[in-house]
Amino acid sequence: MDEIRVDMHKYEQGFDPKEIPHLNEQREIIDTIHNYQEGKKEKQEQGREHEIGFEKNDNKKKNLALEKAPHLTEKSITDVLRSEIASVRTARLIGLVAHLAYWSVFGQFNKLPLDMYHRKQLFISIAKI
Repeated sequence: MDEIRVDMHKYEQGFDPKEIPHLNEQREIIDTIHNYQEGKKEKQEQGREHEIGFEKNDNKKKNLALEKAPHLTEKSITDVLRSEIASVRTARLIGLVAHLAYWSVFGQFNKLPLDMYHRKQLFISIAKI
């Protein structure tokens, strides 16, 4: 159990919030996982092949999804993540799931195992969160 806790702390300390897709201050997409820029380059190259005989349209379409998207920064993302992790609701969910996992894995070794009524109540409590 201590090894798991140490691994979780290593993951928490080593997690780089920059891996989460977001917009920078210049409103450019920063996404190291999906690599949107490569896809744009390929589409532009394909579009140039079909431009022969057509007039060039200089009006760029606006991406409404990006215009209405909230301005995310590293600080705002980490603040939201920390507040969500520290919330009472999340702590309760973690506790109930840990309790269910304990009784599911080690309940058979206990002299007084968890009966079906209380197990169902545990499931219901988790579902309500």
